[in-house]
Amino acid sequence: DDGVMPQTREHLQILQLLHLKQGAVALTKIDAVSPERVAEVREQLNELLAGTFLAAAPVFACSAHSGAGIPELRQHLYDAARAWHASREAAAGAQGKRHFRLAVDRSFSIEGRGTIVTGTVHDGMVCVGDTLQILPSSRHGKSMTARVRGLHAFNRVAEQGRTGERVALNLVGIERNEIHRGDWAVAEAVSHRSDRLAVQLTLLPDAKPLKHWTPVHVHTGAAHVLARVALLEGDLLQPGEAMLAELSLETPLHLCQGDHAVLRDASAQSTIAGCTVIDVFPPLRGKRSEERLNLLRALHDARSASDARDHDALAAVLATEARGVNLSAFAANRNLKESALPALLAQMEATQLRTSAGLYACAPLPWQAMQDKVVAELEQFHQREPDIAGVERERLRRKSLPTLPPEPFAALVQSLVDDGSVVVAQGRFIALPGHKVEFSAA
Repeated sequence: DDGVMPQTREHLQILQLLHLKQGAVALTKIDAVSPERVAEVREQLNELLAGTFLAAAPVFACSAHSGAGIPELRQHLYDAARAWHASREAAAGAQGKRHFRLAVDRSFSIEGRGTIVTGTVHDGMVCVGDTLQILPSSRHGKSMTARVRGLHAFNRVAEQGRTGERVALNLVGIERNEIHRGDWAVAEAVSHRSDRLAVQLTLLPDAKPLKHWTPVHVHTGAAHVLARVALLEGDLLQPGEAMLAELSLETPLHLCQGDHAVLRDASAQSTIAGCTVIDVFPPLRGKRSEERLNLLRALHDARSASDARDHDALAAVLATEARGVNLSAFAANRNLKESALPALLAQMEATQLRTSAGLYACAPLPWQAMQDKVVAELEQFHQREPDIAGVERERLRRKSLPTLPPEPFAALVQSLVDDGSVVVAQGRFIALPGHKVEFSAA
């Protein structure tokens, strides 16, 4: 009887910003109006939905009083649920490579049971007996953990909950007042929280132009925090356009690549934009360099959680990292289990080694460039200091590749020793094979 209202338009915008792909429309209260009014509102809907993901969605004219349209709507939901379950089973292998994550939207306590949290499983799987970490909340500055004593999935007692399922977790080891709406319950191996996020930001067509460093309200998962927008490709974003940006959050959040957020204006009166998270560990420097922006574009293109996209994202990172990369941050950014990394690396030519800081990898071209730099540094050193047998390993690292950690540098030097490009003199000096200790002319 109201027709399309401003709230309807804003909710449709939010669904678009969250990148939903399918849906249905319920046209309610048809018993309260004439058939002509129903036809009029259908026309309003056609105009509203044109060009959106709901443009071809079915419209169910319903009445709660007479029951008209309800069986058809119910059948459509059942059919959609069956299709969803089938697609979830097909993707079960890919989801097994990701850690459990659940955005807490409600927490309460039940006498005799303890703390209960509810939410929808965002990634991975949780089982009774698992230990979870609560982020970003903490207890006296330290991370909090809790054990899953029991769970319900879709309102039924279950032993496990999987991606997409609505679950309630009975947690032991945490009090009701220690966990809040907006927190994440995640696998124990997950620990990151971020106060800066690199994102792809899209401004709504009816919003005002967005200036650099504009204050906004950020809604993501069940969390709501204040932030400022740092534009990375200009100082002004026009309505309807998209741009790479960085959100500077007042309160750290736990997010991963591919998560979505909705932005409202400083007064929280209206939705103005949406964004997709690209990188939860953005660098402090060089964030506007062309190399960095190209990497963000490549990561944005590979943001979906699939084996092929993981491969594309890793290839993009390796291609731009001149000193190689510690893959722990890459895995955390994409919520990948580190056990999935070797299979990804096997699909590409890359030097890899296990270090105390995690799995390190480097693409062939950057690895060769670093080898060349070490050899060039040795040539210059021998010219300057011909009476010295060679350079001590750590001094050579500081002179040639100071930003490369010691363990990858040791592997790099060993690769040069193995192919005969350098030798180890007197057990501790690195030198070129043809170098002989001799006096200089002076």
